[in-house]
Amino acid sequence: MQGRRGRNRRQSRLLRIVLTLALGTVLLPLTTVSPPPPPPIPYPVYFLGDSITAGRAATLPRYTYRERLVADLRRDKRRNVMEMGRWGSGWRAANTLGAVDADPPSANTAVIVVEIGTNDVSGNLSGTNVTNPATFDAEYSQLIAEVQSAAPSATFVCLSVWWPAQAAIAYNATIARDCPGGHYADITSMFADSAFHGPAGVPEDWYFPHWTTDTFHPNNAAMAAIAQLIETWLV
Repeated sequence: MQGRRGRNRRQSRLLRIVLTLALGTVLLPLTTVSPPPPPPIPYPVYFLGDSITAGRAATLPRYTYRERLVADLRRDKRRNVMEMGRWGSGWRAANTLGAVDADPPSANTAVIVVEIGTNDVSGNLSGTNVTNPATFDAEYSQLIAEVQSAAPSATFVCLSVWWPAQAAIAYNATIARDCPGGHYADITSMFADSAFHGPAGVPEDWYFPHWTTDTFHPNNAAMAAIAQLIETWLV
């Protein structure tokens, strides 16, 4: 009897030890510490252009192709997207060259979008004082060389002119040839589509007081399509 009681006591103690260990295992909190996410990388996006880059005929700033592109790129939280660049109504390649000399892109620029040449081929929409194709060739080539020298690791996207394709063959050939990486985005087919123009007369006071949209510049729908076209080169 004493032997049996001794065995029972030992078994009881063993059972209590097992239960204590089991309960302790269950009750001990499991804590895992995840490392903090890395900080977003700087992602400067540098724009060069004329009134199309400025956003003329978009009804609000957020509808310009610049703002649409920047907003889309900012969805990737790993990037700290910064909008930079130089643009102005009526600018030609020569104007853009001077602007780059005064304010070049930073060396760490991630993306450079070049939209220039429409005023060269159109003579600022007057049909007169058109930039000679050979002159445009020299100025555009110099522009790309200077920008690429300042930001050698940037991905380029170069837009064609916003003008009828046949009339702009020489100018677009220069753009397509000189764009680093061959990232030439042809928007002449959009220009040919009436759905991408107008309507005229919609207020665009954000752009200039008392101005309204016209039927020449790309409208909101065209701006969205241009931003999407640029993004196809940034995948």
